[in-house]
Amino acid sequence: MGKVVKSLTGHGGGGTTKTKENSTKTESQQSWLEQNKQYQTLQNNALNEANNFNMPQYQLAGANNNIDQALAGLGQGVDTQGYKDAYLQMLSQGQGQYNQGSNALSSALGKLNQIGNMSQADYQNMMKSEYNSDLVNQEIEQLKGDVNDQYQDQVQHLNQQANMAGGMGNSRAGVAQGVMAGQAQKAIASGSVQYRVAEEQQAYNRLNSYMNQQSSAANNIAQIGSNMSSQGLQMYGAGMGYYSQYNQAQTQNLQNQFQAGQYQRQMQQQQYDVNRQNELIRQSPALQRLSYYNQSFLPMANLSTSGSGTFTGTGENKTPGQGGNLLGGLMGMGGAMLGQHYGMSDTGTGMMSMFGGMAGNAFGSSY
Repeated sequence: MGKVVKSLTGHGGGGTTKTKENSTKTESQQSWLEQNKQYQTLQNNALNEANNFNMPQYQLAGANNNIDQALAGLGQGVDTQGYKDAYLQMLSQGQGQYNQGSNALSSALGKLNQIGNMSQADYQNMMKSEYNSDLVNQEIEQLKGDVNDQYQDQVQHLNQQANMAGGMGNSRAGVAQGVMAGQAQKAIASGSVQYRVAEEQQAYNRLNSYMNQQSSAANNIAQIGSNMSSQGLQMYGAGMGYYSQYNQAQTQNLQNQFQAGQYQRQMQQQQYDVNRQNELIRQSPALQRLSYYNQSFLPMANLSTSGSGTFTGTGENKTPGQGGNLLGGLMGMGGAMLGQHYGMSDTGTGMMSMFGGMAGNAFGSSY
């Protein structure tokens, strides 16, 4: 262990030499412009004039006729009553026409469904209602009267002929009268059938005509109802378009009023700021002059800024007689690093580093 210490400290023999050292280092910066006499004269003249400088008041360029008219127009906005009337009318009429068309279409479809769903019994019942039995009965009765009248005429004529021939009441006359009676009944029966068949055909024709009319009318109503519903929807859609335009116009009016209000508020705030600055000038003109001149002189002041650092250090070194103290060198290097680290915040960084090295070296050499 002792040998190691000797090797580090250098205390292997011989004497030591003690010395004291003083060191001083100064760093400074100067602006060549600030060293110029003419420039200094200009600065001094400006400072002398500062006391007599009259700070002018601030002014605000306010509105004009064009701005006032534009703001009035923006504040008033466009008239949206036309859009409102249009969308209310189109919505109302469109909805009403759509409802009417839907009702008509529903009624027509109901009628067509009724015709299409008729059964045979329903058709026969309608035929019976169309069959005019009273007319048929009247026609048959008329036919009977005509035939009987004709039959009576024939019988009378036959009797007259028989009376003239002297065969009144004989068998031949009776047979002839029976034949005429049979023909009369046959004519009545045949005529009655014809009347009934003709009326059935007429009833059929009338029923078909009625059914065709009902079907055609239902189809026409359905077409009209569909057109009305479609047109009603178009009118309602147009009303919604006018409603959208009305809302857009209303919104644009509000946005214009807001922008006009924002502009007026900015102008008012600028006026307040100008009044405040003028009031500050009135209350303290000197302070305002100082603030105004500082805008020019403070940057000039930085031109003359100088930095300096001065350090004086005294150290005592012990040097072994035979030289070579390794511990002193190591401690000196560490002290220099420590001094440099803590000397960063000082303008004399080199002085602190040198002081640390001297202190470390002195500490190491003391062994």
